[in-house]
Amino acid sequence: MCFYLVFGTQHKKGLYEMNDCMVKALDRFYQQEYSHTFFPLFRDAVDKPKELARLQHEIVTRFRDTEFTIDEMKQHLMQESAALVSGKGYRDAVMELKRAGRLEQLGRGVVNNERTRFRVKPHRPDTSVEPGDSGGTPLCLDLTEE
Repeated sequence: MCFYLVFGTQHKKGLYEMNDCMVKALDRFYQQEYSHTFFPLFRDAVDKPKELARLQHEIVTRFRDTEFTIDEMKQHLMQESAALVSGKGYRDAVMELKRAGRLEQLGRGVVNNERTRFRVKPHRPDTSVEPGDSGGTPLCLDLTEE
């Protein structure tokens, strides 16, 4: 399923609100459509991990040559990517990539979505991130086969 947001408010809070409404609407749709089947948790078990992997792939490819904050990345990808992930999911994706060694936090201290900067670490073939690393969360799967 693919949705595109029309960003009418020109303010990041409006973008975040519209994105989260779309995620909630899709969650409700799946719950209504699949609750009486053999796959009532299809979205949680299959769709959401796949969307997270897609988002992580987008982060490491689109931001490969630039420093970014979580908010900058979130605003860009909410408008340019087909991944449908809640606002909190963007931060979760960055933190998982950081734990897996794919992102470097620039500066020390507690991560702040607006101020903490990150950069993608160079990816060496001998240090690939496999699905299941970092607590079972898929990281940077190759989604080009779809």
